Formats: sequence, structure tokens, C-alpha cells
Amino acid sequence: MEKMERRIEEWPQGAETAALEMTAEEAAAAEMLAETEEVLSFTAVIDGVERKLIEQALRKAGGNRTRAGNMLCLTRQTLNYKIKRLNIEVSG
Repeated sequence: MEKMERRIEEWPQGAETAALEMTAEEAAAAEMLAETEEVLSFTAVIDGVERKLIEQALRKAGGNRTRAGNMLCLTRQTLNYKIKRLNIEVSG
């Protein structure tokens, strides 16, 4: 447990907000799924959540991929891979 607490303390400023917003996104997705009988693929849901978080971090970072990656606790290289895989347009 000590290791987990230390990790949370090391989060960049704003990461807590992103985590809370992701929880809200998950709740909205669960509610939508409960209201419909449509089956969503796990990959599609995860891709959608990743896309929203990455786009939000990039906006907050003014398009700076290194800062956006830090907000999400991702390396710049991992963030670049996800941006390319999800076809996210980066401005700024």
C-alpha cells in the first residue's frame, strides 16, 4: 500500500482531475450501456476513454506532447503512439 500512496503523491498537478473526470466518463458509459441493450466492445470503450483523456490533456498543455504525457503519467513516446493509433489531431 505504501508504494501506491507514493505513486499518487508523485502525480503531476491536474492528474487527480483527469482521474476524476475519467471516473465520470466511466459512470456515463455504464449508465448508457444499462439503458440500452446494445453491446459495446471493450476495445471501443477503452479507445473512447483514452481519446477523451488525451484530447483533454493536449488542450490543457497547449498541444505540448511532453507536458500532456506527464499529465497522464505517460512517456512522450507512448503518448505519440496512442495519438497515431487513435488518429487524434494535435493543434498548437
